[in-house]
Parts: sequence; C-alpha cells; structure tokens
Amino acid sequence: MSVYPYCFFCRLKYAAAGSVKLDDLLLNQLLQFLKRVVKEIRRLDEATQAICVFCRNNHETFEIYSSHRVKDRDGRVTCPILRNIVCPICSATGDAAHTVRFCPQAVIQKRTTVLPSAFLPHYCSAVSNGSSLLNYLQLHCASEFGAASSTLSVLLR
Repeated sequence: MSVYPYCFFCRLKYAAAGSVKLDDLLLNQLLQFLKRVVKEIRRLDEATQAICVFCRNNHETFEIYSSHRVKDRDGRVTCPILRNIVCPICSATGDAAHTVRFCPQAVIQKRTTVLPSAFLPHYCSAVSNGSSLLNYLQLHCASEFGAASSTLSVLLR
C-alpha cells in the first residue's frame, strides 16, 4: 500500500493519472475549489463590467444584476426593479426613482428620533399645547424605558 500526499492538487494529479480513486472527500474538495474559482472569475469580471449595484445589494442573481446598470449617463434610473419603487417621502418613481435612504427631501441627521405612528396623534396635540418633544417623551415613555429616560434629555439636547 503506497502513501499518497495529502495535498489536494497532488491527490488530484494522481486521480487524473488513474492511480488514485476519486473518493468523496477529494470530490468535495474539488467542488469547493471550483466554486472559489468561479466566484473569483465573476468578481474579476464585475470589476470591468457595468452592473446594477441596487440589484446586487438586494441579492439578485449574477445574471440579473449584470444585465443592466442602476442609472444611465444622464442620471435616469434604468434598473427595472428600482424604477417600480415609489419613494414614500416624495413619491418619486421611474426615471427619478430612489429609496428612502437616497431621497433628496429626507432630512437625515445622526440622531433621529422616530415616533411610532400610534404616538403621532398624541404628540401633535402635545406640541400644539405648548409642550416640547422632550417633555412629551419623558412623560409618556418614562415607565417603559426606566433609567433610559434620564439619559433621554442628554441625547435630545
């Protein structure tokens, strides 16, 4: 009984020569190696190819996201999936479509306080009565957040 090297490529060479049988372990290693090769080839191809970043980030297949770009040279949206999206803030769609994250009308701050829609009627009436957002949150959220409510005033200043 001869001892064959444990090196994947050496074992593959012996298998190709017919001196070693292709066992399940070797076949699995070969499959994993070929998957890595395909992934690397696709990555290198993507570097030179125009792709749709929106579709790629949303985990579409390579065939889908490599078939088009997000926008054309004039800035019009060409991605068929993105073109169907309607921005909930500005209602843009089609040529000017975008997600909420890229909405030109969205005011994005580092610390944004988002109130659930159930709180909005109460908050609006509290503000109209002269109360501030800070007072409203301290009054209505102190029992839910406990110690966190004491740091709330520091965060909102």
